[in-house]
Amino acid sequence: MKDTKALAVLCITSLLICFPRATARAEGHHQSGVVGRVVWATLDPSPFHCFVRVVTDSGRVVTALETDANGAFRVALKPGTYLLTPFLPLGPSGAVAMGLTQRVTVEKKDYTMVVMPFTVSIIPFPGWPNIPLASSR
Repeated sequence: MKDTKALAVLCITSLLICFPRATARAEGHHQSGVVGRVVWATLDPSPFHCFVRVVTDSGRVVTALETDANGAFRVALKPGTYLLTPFLPLGPSGAVAMGLTQRVTVEKKDYTMVVMPFTVSIIPFPGWPNIPLASSR
């Protein structure tokens, strides 16, 4: 019985010591990235709900994320240069309406703010968000 209590105290103490350190590491990874908003490219820009494709400057696809109803998005990224492209899938055909690609530089411990105007171009093939395009570089 005495050994069980000592083991329980040891386990709880170990968890209390290790848990704050793990939390600090996880929070440190999300100290930089992009905060943005996609808007229709008109004289009176209004929020546009769509998706945003994030690619490294070297062409590696990082993620494709969905904006909220107001066109806003936030993505944690390591410091570096990224290409962001707003897009909207156009049904089961695989075609995609996409906006202009914007180059964004993310600094250490900082969130870069961007406003992305959405103008329509059509990409007529499936799987585009996960395929790096030569024109994006």
